[in-house]
Amino acid sequence: MELPVACLALMKLGAPYVPLDPAWPADRIRAALDLLAPELLLHRPGASVPARYRELACAIDISQLPPVIGRPDTALDPGDLLYGIYTSGSTGAPKCALNTHGGLANRLGFMSRYFAATGGEVVLQNSRHTFDSAFWQMFWPLTTGGRCVIPAPGAFLNLTHTIDAIAAHSVTVTDFLPSIFNVLVSLADSDPEAAAKLSSLRHVIVGGEEINPPMAHRLRELLPGVRVTNGYGPAETAIGMTFHRVTPADGDAIPLGRPIDNCYALVLDSSQNLLAPGASGEIAIGGACVGAGYHREPQRTAHAFPANPVREIPGDQLYLTGDIGYFDERGRLCLTGRKDAQVKISGVRIELGGIEVAAQNCPGVRHATVLAGRLGSRKVLALFVAGDPGLNEAALRRRLGRKLPRPSVPRYVLVLSEMPLTDHGKVDRQALRALLDRKLARDTGTLPADWARAG
Repeated sequence: MELPVACLALMKLGAPYVPLDPAWPADRIRAALDLLAPELLLHRPGASVPARYRELACAIDISQLPPVIGRPDTALDPGDLLYGIYTSGSTGAPKCALNTHGGLANRLGFMSRYFAATGGEVVLQNSRHTFDSAFWQMFWPLTTGGRCVIPAPGAFLNLTHTIDAIAAHSVTVTDFLPSIFNVLVSLADSDPEAAAKLSSLRHVIVGGEEINPPMAHRLRELLPGVRVTNGYGPAETAIGMTFHRVTPADGDAIPLGRPIDNCYALVLDSSQNLLAPGASGEIAIGGACVGAGYHREPQRTAHAFPANPVREIPGDQLYLTGDIGYFDERGRLCLTGRKDAQVKISGVRIELGGIEVAAQNCPGVRHATVLAGRLGSRKVLALFVAGDPGLNEAALRRRLGRKLPRPSVPRYVLVLSEMPLTDHGKVDRQALRALLDRKLARDTGTLPADWARAG
């Protein structure tokens, strides 16, 4: 109970807050606190708190709560800071992205309309409190008269606990990262009992990474009463700002969709000029969801949040996502990759995201990630996949050879039993990088002695 009550109290007081995780390594917590320089640390009793910080232990006994608690007399504006969230660091060093009261309120109001809220919603908080999806999972149902189910500590990323919680509380709405969603669908596909426990679900949002189309379609087949939504939006833009409801007509190319209420998406060239529909460029975001930059990082903020040159879009700033995409003929935003995920192989520019999509559409593949490395003086591609036990590396590479141009076919295809995950539940690219470095070192005969001894 301390989590939602403390967060809501801080919102009412107009006190911006940043959630930290006691499970983080001590060095990471220390670095976060050094950057934040908070006026107060709020924590559960018994937590280890650095002596130099003012701190307050928070423990709640539900039986002792008064029936009515007055509202603090605090005037709040939409532009006031509400929370900061540490980015996952999957595309660089973690940053503390700041968001506003207006941004979150806009997102929650849109969700009520999009999901036709009735007050009967039961939402599972299926993300750690340090991940921005937890904000809507906790607070959106409280704006509709619905309920939020908060798992016990340690239950995140445990699908057995998740499935049992959905069944026990008749959860109707939740959110999954693709890396977790793909495993959930595989479980439901192989275990009718697990599928039956998911029967209360009505809406599932998949976001945070690129959606796997075959898995999304398969869940709709297994649970005809479920609507699957592809959600997109960086932590810098109040959780998410494009939605697309998945349909069979999407096939193997599920778009990001259209911006939510009061939000805008643009596709820009390298000089930040607007591109015509169909042309690929960097995705920029404008409108009510745009946050206030990065805490105490003015240079990063200035680079990622340039002045808004488009008079038709409200707001002084845009946010440059670093993602590459385009608008299709129906006006829907589509993702093709990231600026930092383009490499040249034999002089040919290659989008790593396109290889990942091709791999995820191969039978038996749940998740695919491509990295580039160096084998001697040559740059090579490595594909990491997780999926069915029968996946065969050579067969998968042959199949990709029939789908992709020759320079795009990965030299290495590595099948893993499961993808390594970060504490947020995203694919741990640093762990995959370590695996690739080890593989390349073996093949070039440069493996360090301690690695060789470790086998």
